Amino acid sequence: MSKEKDPKVAFQIPVKKQKNPDGVVVEGLDNCLVKFAKCCNPLPGDRIIGFITRGYGVSIHKQDCINVRAAAGDPRWVEAYWDNSVKESFKSTLEITAMDRTGLFTDVSALLGDMRIPIYAINARQTSDGRATMTVTIGIANTEHLNSVLQRLKKIRDVISVTRS
Repeated sequence: MSKEKDPKVAFQIPVKKQKNPDGVVVEGLDNCLVKFAKCCNPLPGDRIIGFITRGYGVSIHKQDCINVRAAAGDPRWVEAYWDNSVKESFKSTLEITAMDRTGLFTDVSALLGDMRIPIYAINARQTSDGRATMTVTIGIANTEHLNSVLQRLKKIRDVISVTRS
């Protein structure tokens, strides 16, 4: 009796589920291209949702993003969430409003340096009402990290408000 292999039995190789290098898991899609929406700039810890784009993968938005509400009925929205093992740094832009004074720029940059926060871009300008507005793009790990940075920046003398843009 010859021992032939049954042609109906397929050769199976165990497949490991690959982690998305961006730290996002999109329900129903493995190993898909993920990009972060610039309109809301989601960070780990934010509640997120994905939008299947035409030719650009899945665009990740915060669930409370204005663009999510505007296109709420579109069937291309998919569930998404942050992978628990996200370790990379994400860019977040902050807007700081303060009373204009000498040394304000130095105080902000020194605080971020002391906290070991990378600064990717910074822009400061004086407004007509004697205030200063600074826009700072920094590296952040997650929303908890962002909240601690916001609290520290608000303690700088003459700072009126610090918001995430």
